[in-house]
Amino acid sequence: MKKTLFFLICLLAFGVTCFSQKKPDIQLFIDKTIVEEGVPITVTFKTNENGKLVFNFPKDFKKLNQSKTVNQGFNRKTGKPYFVYSLSQAGVFSKKGKYKIQAIFMIGNKHYKSNVVRVKVVKKTPSHHDEGNYKYAFNEKVSSES
Repeated sequence: MKKTLFFLICLLAFGVTCFSQKKPDIQLFIDKTIVEEGVPITVTFKTNENGKLVFNFPKDFKKLNQSKTVNQGFNRKTGKPYFVYSLSQAGVFSKKGKYKIQAIFMIGNKHYKSNVVRVKVVKKTPSHHDEGNYKYAFNEKVSSES
């Protein structure tokens, strides 16, 4: 009886230890959900754990610059420090369409999928048409007239 009780207590302790490890908080954000072809967007991944990140970008996404940050704060209730790891990837889509972006986050041999963000890419359209020269919303027309 004592051996059985001891075995059950050990099994319960082992189960609690193995299964109580928390899943990391992971979030994927995008700064624009509708964008014109060739206009830059930024995809940002944030987590509370340090690990390896793999973005699953569509083939029509051309990467530009990337930045990584780590921010530290303190939990006021526990007094313990916490960290927020962030990776931002800027880029442009070369073709119109509807796209999904997701990331895989790896800690040791465990893999976690992020949420999926969606972006709709529309054909680039001129905002003005003036004597065969197109003017886009982000460019100013330069006049040679004085």
